[in-house]
Amino acid sequence: MFSAHDIPVHGRLRALHEHNEASLCEQIVGEVVDGKVVVLVSDAGTPGISDPGSRVVAAVAAAGLLVTTAPGPSAVVAALSISGLSTERFIMEVLSSQGGERKTLFDAWRHEQRTVVFYESPSDWRRPCTK
Repeated sequence: MFSAHDIPVHGRLRALHEHNEASLCEQIVGEVVDGKVVVLVSDAGTPGISDPGSRVVAAVAAAGLLVTTAPGPSAVVAALSISGLSTERFIMEVLSSQGGERKTLFDAWRHEQRTVVFYESPSDWRRPCTK
């Protein structure tokens, strides 16, 4: 990918995999603190979703540093991949505009073990969920 766009990398690439991700977190956070731009690139999917990277993203986010993404066709995956939340298991739901149904969903999510990502209509943002 880099060579196709004439981007020099000369010795700056490192492999990140499940066996070394935890040990690289502190080093990568330090590089971001020092002002370096660190890019997670995957050859098989979205880093942190289908490939390693979620620990690094969580560590950078926990340090209060900026994490961004180049979104692909799925807004859910893009948002989740930079959230710092667990990506091991997650659900996505569309929030109902009906107050009673919304309250039922919020009550159910209190005990949900997976990361919950939900969509809601901008017109519903101020709608109370206490009916």
